[in-house]
Amino acid sequence: MKKILPLLIFFSSFFFSQKIQFKDKNFEKVILERYDINKNGSIDQNEYSSVTTINLKGIQIESYEDVYLFRARKLLLGDFPIKNLIIKNHPTLAVVKCDNCDLTTFEIENNPNLNSIYIYKNKLKNIVIKNCPNIDYINLSDNNISEINLDQFQKLETLHISNNNLLILNVQNLPKLKLLTLDGNHIKKLDISKNPKLYSVTTYGNGSKKIDIIKSKDFKGEIVDVNPYIRKKELLPPPPPPAGNHNN
Repeated sequence: MKKILPLLIFFSSFFFSQKIQFKDKNFEKVILERYDINKNGSIDQNEYSSVTTINLKGIQIESYEDVYLFRARKLLLGDFPIKNLIIKNHPTLAVVKCDNCDLTTFEIENNPNLNSIYIYKNKLKNIVIKNCPNIDYINLSDNNISEINLDQFQKLETLHISNNNLLILNVQNLPKLKLLTLDGNHIKKLDISKNPKLYSVTTYGNGSKKIDIIKSKDFKGEIVDVNPYIRKKELLPPPPPPAGNHNN
């Protein structure tokens, strides 16, 4: 039976010592395999500074506390049950990715260098993001999110939030938004009149009728309101009859 793990990460100042003390052996194994260049069975000071990506995708970890031992820029999780992901006060983290983890809670606060969030294919109903002013990319597709406030993301350029339970999505306070995908929700109306840089909006699959879109007269972008895969299938010619099948 799979164990569903909570993940709580509070970054604290790490003063390098001769040998890092890991709490989780599988975590230690991942780090040593990738970063122990001199193969002495530990991470020395030079190797420590090279730990920029922590990739735990598919790794069964008993404790994730070792994550904040490092000043990594990327944290990659996936394909293993995690109930809660809470990351606070990490000064270097730029990318957080957690997919296919059955995640139900995601909270991230006080991460000044964070710019990209990939939290898709989970079971989130809502998220908490505070004091992360440099986020420009968010992917929350394939969750159970029913509402979200995006007003704080003044630098956001890309938002993927397809296949959720949204009834309303307000993007009017996102002046830098360029790409928006919201197919597979329950949205009836969308105002993109205040998104001057927006060049592509994907809206199909929001009920039986197309979304009522309010846009500026200068909008020259693309609105994808028909599933391109279905359209492509409809346009394909019928297959030829099997060879040797002749009617006399």
